[in-house]
Amino acid sequence: MGHLVRLESIKRRLSQVKEENTTIKERLNHIMVHAGAGDSKELVERVAMTEKLESAINQMKEKVRELRNNPEYVKASGMLIESEKKMRLLEVERESLPDEVMSSYQLEVDLQSMGIDPTAVQNQEDPDDEPEIEISPLERILEAAQQTSQFDGIEIHERTQKMWLKICAHVLGERFGKVSIKNSTLVIGSLGDAQMKMWKRTRPSEYQVVLSGLALAIQVIGTSVSKRGAFSTIIISDFSKTLTGSQPKRLESVFASASQKTNVIICRAG
Repeated sequence: MGHLVRLESIKRRLSQVKEENTTIKERLNHIMVHAGAGDSKELVERVAMTEKLESAINQMKEKVRELRNNPEYVKASGMLIESEKKMRLLEVERESLPDEVMSSYQLEVDLQSMGIDPTAVQNQEDPDDEPEIEISPLERILEAAQQTSQFDGIEIHERTQKMWLKICAHVLGERFGKVSIKNSTLVIGSLGDAQMKMWKRTRPSEYQVVLSGLALAIQVIGTSVSKRGAFSTIIISDFSKTLTGSQPKRLESVFASASQKTNVIICRAG
């Protein structure tokens, strides 16, 4: 009787062990599915590899802690952070500049290769900071005449002077057939300084004709007398509506005649 009781106990225990074995296998299969392992052997290998990786990671963390406590590392890290800030600021500044910009370093290298001290160049005053000198229309025209060998700083070239006289006399009348330049100053016959100022103020359209005539003469004659070349085009604002009588038609005929020898552009509003 005692043997039967013991046998039944063993059977129940064996049944429990089988159930536990089945449960363990199910859990193992579940783990392998999630781990992507083909079998238990591969899973064991992965566990061992994971333990090695965790050990290596812990060692690296320990080295990082030691490095962060190193004064030299702390100093270098701070310098790196500052450099990154400067780089970001430079990138923002670069976005606002044109596509083609030479770096300051390249400029310094180029200057040094030419024997020029970059520091001395940087310390020079910027010409743009100087007050701009106002230049009158007549001064600009005379500058063009000088560049094309038609003005020596005192008088206009003879051929240019003759054409200028013809234009002024044709458009404005014989009274303006005695225009000239003396020491970079406009002279009309016997008109004095006060009379010239009054004429410019009260007859601005006639003054424009005189200046335009000079510019036109410089443009036409420059192709034959200038050794440095002449300007390819003359651009004049249209002021014919402010002229009187037959003056507008005469002025237009002058431009039409000149356009056969050079490019003439008349800028009209509207």
